[in-house]
Amino acid sequence: MDNFVELFQDKYFWNALRNTIFFAVAATVGTVGLGLFLALAISRRVPGHGLYRFAFYLPVMLPNVVAAALWTRILEPNFGLLNTFLATIGLGFLAQPWLASIDLSLVSIIAVVVWHYAGFPMIVLLAAIEGISEDLHHAATLDGASEWNRLRYLIVPMIWPVLVSISVVQIIFSLKVFDIVWIMTKGGPADSSSVLGTYLYKRAFEQQEFGYASAVAVAMFAVIFTVTYLYYRLTKVNAVEY
Repeated sequence: MDNFVELFQDKYFWNALRNTIFFAVAATVGTVGLGLFLALAISRRVPGHGLYRFAFYLPVMLPNVVAAALWTRILEPNFGLLNTFLATIGLGFLAQPWLASIDLSLVSIIAVVVWHYAGFPMIVLLAAIEGISEDLHHAATLDGASEWNRLRYLIVPMIWPVLVSISVVQIIFSLKVFDIVWIMTKGGPADSSSVLGTYLYKRAFEQQEFGYASAVAVAMFAVIFTVTYLYYRLTKVNAVEY
């Protein structure tokens, strides 16, 4: 119980919790939103859509360690590919210490996660979109529905259960993220990208405080369960009412 009392008074824990929730929301919106956009684009059967589907899914097949190590080198401030490219095209003023900045470190990691995982919801949502009857699309066309109305009143309601499920999976992954953050920043600089997973690891395996780390793990489970359950219940009610 002393560990839990200390936990709720620990400013570093609350900082990690805030970062984790921000990471989960931003990563879920980014991956599922981009995945839906890519799925809609590919479903239009543009020339080369099969190649696009493979290319967009390719990052998902990379192990987390490889993706994190790759982007750590790309975002390196002095000789990284991104800043070098910006300087080459005359936009050197946009170069930033992406992973060494207190303001940009967590946002940079979220961008990498969106790039890495957007292909998974794309494939799942594409399968759901292609499962919609062509008769419904023809009826929408005859009614003069715009692309936005087709998306809002036809596609999204028809794929809503799949959209909810893939969002829940992404939320769970995001709330327990560890490896990508640890490899890219180890929670730094100044704990600006610290999440519950990295904080737990530091207290357990760097500071050898296994009892306190266990309390962090229990809190981490409670957060994941609560957020996932509330999200599932809210989206389930909306789906039924719709």
